[in-house]
Amino acid sequence: MGAYLENKIVDYIKKYKSFITAEDEEILRYGIQIYYFNISKLLILFVASIILDIFKETCTVFILIAVLKRFAYGFHADTFRSCMAITFMNIFGIVYLSRLFFIPMIKIMLAIISLILFALYAPADTEERPLVDSRKRLKLKIKTVSIAGLYFVLSFFTDEVLSNMLILSLIFIGFNTCPVMYILFKKEYKNYEKYV
Repeated sequence: MGAYLENKIVDYIKKYKSFITAEDEEILRYGIQIYYFNISKLLILFVASIILDIFKETCTVFILIAVLKRFAYGFHADTFRSCMAITFMNIFGIVYLSRLFFIPMIKIMLAIISLILFALYAPADTEERPLVDSRKRLKLKIKTVSIAGLYFVLSFFTDEVLSNMLILSLIFIGFNTCPVMYILFKKEYKNYEKYV
């Protein structure tokens, strides 16, 4: 289905654009694949959350993670299945773990570990999308650490479940930016160094 849709869109664009290079077509196909992949993933995730009766919590965690990943970047799986597995573990893991009681000291420790991980490793690039510009990396790091600090502070002023979601989002995404995930999945880390 994805390849069929991709070919239809590319053929349509080629029909109305007078000239498209092979490189332009490759970029176009990559973009279409990403959109198709993400829309499919979200549909599956939200349908599963409705079936499990955790739609509201899933939406909350999805937003918390999306805001962090917007600046922290982090690990990306190679296949749709592995991406779905990691996404389900991250989001549903946070949803279900957030229902547990965490003593304040544990939450503070998790937040500090997360802040250290972000300070050391964010933003974490990928082979497909290396972050070559050092100024951009620094800006993203500052934004990531700032958002992480904000999540930490907000966790003291919300109900227990949301407080846990904030802290667990930090630690889950913190580990997505550190080399552990890259090593486990045999992927390159600090890809920008190849271009410096």
